[in-house]
Amino acid sequence: MWIIKMRYKFSLLIGFTIIFLIVAITIVSSIQFREQCQDDDDDGVCNTKDICPNSKKAEKIDADGCDPFQFCKQFSCGDSCSSADFLGNENNTKYPSDCTIVIISKEGSYKPKCVPTGCEKSLKIPESANIKVKAGSGSYFEATLSNISLGYDTGNGKYLGWCVDENHRIDTGIIYHAKLYSSYDPDLAIKCPYCASDNWDMVNYILNYKRGSAEDVQTAIWYFIDGEVYPTDPDAIAMVEDALAYGEGFIPREGQVMAVIVDNGSRIQLVIIEVDP
Repeated sequence: MWIIKMRYKFSLLIGFTIIFLIVAITIVSSIQFREQCQDDDDDGVCNTKDICPNSKKAEKIDADGCDPFQFCKQFSCGDSCSSADFLGNENNTKYPSDCTIVIISKEGSYKPKCVPTGCEKSLKIPESANIKVKAGSGSYFEATLSNISLGYDTGNGKYLGWCVDENHRIDTGIIYHAKLYSSYDPDLAIKCPYCASDNWDMVNYILNYKRGSAEDVQTAIWYFIDGEVYPTDPDAIAMVEDALAYGEGFIPREGQVMAVIVDNGSRIQLVIIEVDP
């Protein structure tokens, strides 16, 4: 009996010793790992391997330590669009959606800024045209352009038109000779100083993601271009808030419309039309 008890105690001692050694080794290994793996942004990827420092907290990250926003900023234009697959699940898609869709994050929704040039819209716009406006049903104006030669994306015909200038007027039924500019023209401030705005990306976002009535859309456009009077209608408010959240840096892609500025002179109301080539 005495021998059995001694063997039992000895077995317990060995067992506790083994457990203690396992715990000690784990702690030491963990300490050594922390010493070897400094992770300043706490995303689980060591600084030495992390090519995207300061990734957003609580976001998914890839093997390089990049959150979706940082990942998308690595891609700029053309064929690189085909490599912008953050989740690795769109191998058969020419242009993966990871860098163009809205990301729903624990910190709130945001949209990666990278929209590759290969996916965006460009327009061939004539320098000038004749324009006549009348009250619109699905827009603030119905604008009719004429006197445009062939070969342009903006041609003769009717367009949805919007007012971007409350301080002047444009008369219906009168033919004006106007200059046309892309709302993304990098030289717009030089060509037409009173046409320039930092918010054309927001306006283009609104034109492509409309809600409510034509009046709501017009009110949302005026907020960004002509005085920033905050709307009161729920649909107009929703468009403004969406544009503030997702519209910065927005560039229309194929299948979307782009605002073309119609300049009738500094004393006539400034107008934009929607163009979809």
